[in-house]
Amino acid sequence: VNVTPVNDAPTVVVPVGQLVAEDTPLVFSAASDNSISVADVESDGLTVTLTASNGVLTLPSIGGLTFVTGSGAGDATMTFSGSVAAINLALDGLEFLPNLNFNGVAGIALVVADAGFSVPANVAVTVTPVNDAPVTSADGYTVSEDGSLTVGAA
Repeated sequence: VNVTPVNDAPTVVVPVGQLVAEDTPLVFSAASDNSISVADVESDGLTVTLTASNGVLTLPSIGGLTFVTGSGAGDATMTFSGSVAAINLALDGLEFLPNLNFNGVAGIALVVADAGFSVPANVAVTVTPVNDAPVTSADGYTVSEDGSLTVGAA
C-alpha cells in the first residue's frame, strides 16, 4: 500500500473581537488570553501577512523571520516567512497601536500561506474614545495705551 501525502492547509487561531481605548496599545498574547497563533501539520515553513486598519503593528521579536514587506516595528503591513515556532514566538506579544486620536472600527487582517494554500483570518478591534485634555495656544496681542482689542473665537 502506497500512501501519497497531500498538502493540508495551515491553520490560524485568532481571538474574538477586541476592545482598546484610543491611543493605547493592544497586546495579543497567551498571557492576556487573546493570542494569535498558526500551525501546519506537515510544513515547518510558512509566510504570514499582517495588515492593520487604522493603526500599526509591532512584533516583540523577529528572530528566525525573513521580511518581504515591513520590518516588524510600527508597520501598517508586514509580510514575513519563517518556521512555525519562530512565527508563533513573534506573534505572542504582537502589539496593535491605533492611529493617534483615532476611535471607531479597526482591525488586523492575517493571511497565512504554505506551499499550496492561503488561509485568511481577521481580528476586529473596537477603539473607544477617550476624553482628551483641551489644547490651548499662546496667542499674543499688542494694543496701544487707551486702545481697544477685540478677540474673536478661534
